Amino acid sequence: MRTISTSPDDCDSAGELGRDNGGGTGFMEFSKSKDYNEEAEIFKVLGHPVRLKIAAGLCAEECTVKIIWECLGLPQSTVSQHLAIMKNKGVITGKREGNEVRYSVTNPMVRRIIEAMV
Repeated sequence: MRTISTSPDDCDSAGELGRDNGGGTGFMEFSKSKDYNEEAEIFKVLGHPVRLKIAAGLCAEECTVKIIWECLGLPQSTVSQHLAIMKNKGVITGKREGNEVRYSVTNPMVRRIIEAMV
């Protein structure tokens, strides 16, 4: 059984708690110095199923609002609202081409999350 140390004595001077002491390979360390605010915001944005679907689709290819709402069967206004939230949080960017805007996922963390899911 693997255990992770939780005693304050196990933290180093920077408040870092070492990897698990059960001999396994932990993925991350406990840290007092890292706040994970950016990561939490990304998970909040992706926490909505529609935004998660949009992000997954945009990881595969750039799309316009019209393509997205047609593929998902949602009203254009709903898709636009979700895209605005995603753009505001830095998950996607839009590139204007004439009358249309082509959206794509440009946040590498989001790409890694989507890749881990599929």
